[in-house]
Amino acid sequence: MVKKGVIAGVWLRSSPTHRYGLSVDDQKNEIEKMAYRDGVKIVKYWTDSDSGEIHPDKNRYFLTMKENIRKDPGFIKILYVYDKARFGLVDSAGEIRINEFFAKNNIELKYLNERLIPVGAICRRSTDMQEASLDVQMDSILEYATKDNCEVRKWWLFGEEKGQSGVSIERCQDWKNMLDELKNSMYSIERILVDDVSRIGRTSPNRKIYIQELFKEYKAPIYYINAPFKDDGSLEDGVMQFVRHGEAFQSSKEKSKNVKTRSLVYARKGFWLAGNIYAYKRLVLDEHGNPFVTNGKNLILEKKQSKQVKTQRIKLIPGNSEEIKVVRRVYAMYNDDDIGFYTIAARLNAEEIPAARGGTWTPTVVRSLLTNEIYVGTSHYNRQTTDIWSGITTKVPKEEQVKVENAHEGIISKELFFAVQEKIKKNSNRFKTGHHPNTLKDTPKFPLIGTIFCLDCQRRYASAWAVRKSNRRGKYVQAYYKDTSRRTFGKKVCPNSISLRKDDIDALVMNRIKERLMSGVIIQKVKNELKKKLDSLVSSKKTDGSKIKIEAELNEIESKIENLLNVIARKGMSNQVIDKIQTELDQLISKKKIVEKNLGNIESSDTVCVDINKLTEKIMDNYKKVIDKLENGQFSSQRRIVRELIHSIAVSPTKKVIYIAYYDLPEDIVTDMHLDGSAIPEPLYNRVGPINIKEEFYMGCIQIDEHMYEDVKPLTCFKL
Repeated sequence: MVKKGVIAGVWLRSSPTHRYGLSVDDQKNEIEKMAYRDGVKIVKYWTDSDSGEIHPDKNRYFLTMKENIRKDPGFIKILYVYDKARFGLVDSAGEIRINEFFAKNNIELKYLNERLIPVGAICRRSTDMQEASLDVQMDSILEYATKDNCEVRKWWLFGEEKGQSGVSIERCQDWKNMLDELKNSMYSIERILVDDVSRIGRTSPNRKIYIQELFKEYKAPIYYINAPFKDDGSLEDGVMQFVRHGEAFQSSKEKSKNVKTRSLVYARKGFWLAGNIYAYKRLVLDEHGNPFVTNGKNLILEKKQSKQVKTQRIKLIPGNSEEIKVVRRVYAMYNDDDIGFYTIAARLNAEEIPAARGGTWTPTVVRSLLTNEIYVGTSHYNRQTTDIWSGITTKVPKEEQVKVENAHEGIISKELFFAVQEKIKKNSNRFKTGHHPNTLKDTPKFPLIGTIFCLDCQRRYASAWAVRKSNRRGKYVQAYYKDTSRRTFGKKVCPNSISLRKDDIDALVMNRIKERLMSGVIIQKVKNELKKKLDSLVSSKKTDGSKIKIEAELNEIESKIENLLNVIARKGMSNQVIDKIQTELDQLISKKKIVEKNLGNIESSDTVCVDINKLTEKIMDNYKKVIDKLENGQFSSQRRIVRELIHSIAVSPTKKVIYIAYYDLPEDIVTDMHLDGSAIPEPLYNRVGPINIKEEFYMGCIQIDEHMYEDVKPLTCFKL
């Protein structure tokens, strides 16, 4: 019973994770009504309406309240709180700490609602055109939560910025993040509210039921608030669930089929169905095929923008004049000037001309532009199809493809386009583009790929090769490692970059590896490590488990035989029963003999002596033979040895020096290496982007091998 005239304080906090939920004003009104009925005077409000912090120990407003109470513990006797959820995500231990704090300061905690069920909510919008879809779902969930005494602690909104397909929802990163959060119990949620079965995807019924069971495993079962079933485990309820999930799945398949059919109809009429194309603009047409006018101008769609009315259509028209000049220039450079993909990309990057998507030009982007039929006015659809449920992509037969010539105005002549295609086809026999040489037959292999980089530009070296002809040598392959910045950006990024002849640098590194592996110190370390492993292998009692199991089986058989003999000794049984028992007894005796034989084999194998020293010498002989043949060995063996023994090969173009960093031996995990107390960074072949390793790393921690390049022949490597 609260005494009248007591002074109280109030803790107010809005819903922690979303703008929807119980507001601060609603809490305040309810608390003031209770305080009035109790005859209590409220003198202090602590309000958190904007922090979004869900942990009380990190909430600055909550910490301020605790500090005020510590300084003047007697100025309030009661603290009104709407419910326990207002303190945030608190486990049982945290709740005890909060109660102890207020009890220590002689303050009574008074809750209007003792407990609201903490829940999460999933909402999904399929397309951008369903603008009100999320709001409708959220209002429906909030209405249900209010009636069922729930508080929505977390909203997962899929398709908030851009529509999210129900078929692919499980592949999106937000869905995976949600599962991780539920698995780790980040929000202490007891159930998940969903408006309808289709909102968590339109996959097969079996898949949907699996998702439901997965959520149950995470202790957050799904509640469909507008579904005619309750997931109570009954047969009728299970059948109803399967039917409703099947209806959503079938509806999605039918819609997908209808959309594809209509799209191909519009494609045959010359309308554009895809996104942005470099050097083109997307003009919106009305249902009569006329330009759609808004604010006195034709409506042109910007990047990532889509039409808002289903009856509207899109037509491609020539776009930015500067981009059109770039396209025509690329075709002219390749066809007339006989310049390749890499050089074209390097020149465009050197002039700081932005690529199609605002990035840098690469050989792949250049090749894609040169082979795109769009630039001669031809639209080509339905060349391949991807099953959205299995993710498998298959080619569509030519007779089912849709190819429309003169669908829009071309910016390249057909004669020039086809001449470029013939040239690309001809050059493809000479330059192997689009394939890594290590995956092709009868091509040079590059065992050092992923380990070489330039110290000046911090870029990785890549493979480069071509088939050449000369009067003296005839047909031959020229192969080398080349700085990727030089190959893609030209001399602008790394003007002093040096290329390495493949044969020279491979032979040099393999010889260094061979010398290292055959050195007396390494041989002894490998030998000692091998002995340790053989000792542990021989001394380990690997047969103990099998022996115990067989002995137990033998004891069980003997016990059964003894029981059967006791049964046969009894009188009064018919001959038929005795014959049946005798047959079973014979089978057990035969089985016993087999088990005893197996047990004898195991016991004899345990007594076999292994000469570890002799076995070690034999293995070391094979080790030396493999090392001797390293230079001419299989590519897979060379590649494996390089990755296990060499951390990196750094090229300093300005000093014309190479640094080779080795791992210490022998170890199983190379990323755990330490030299001179300094940790070696992660292997380069696992890196993406710049390497970010400085020359001091090699000078201070790693043994250095230096090699000089002749100025006259920068591709040939010479040892000092």
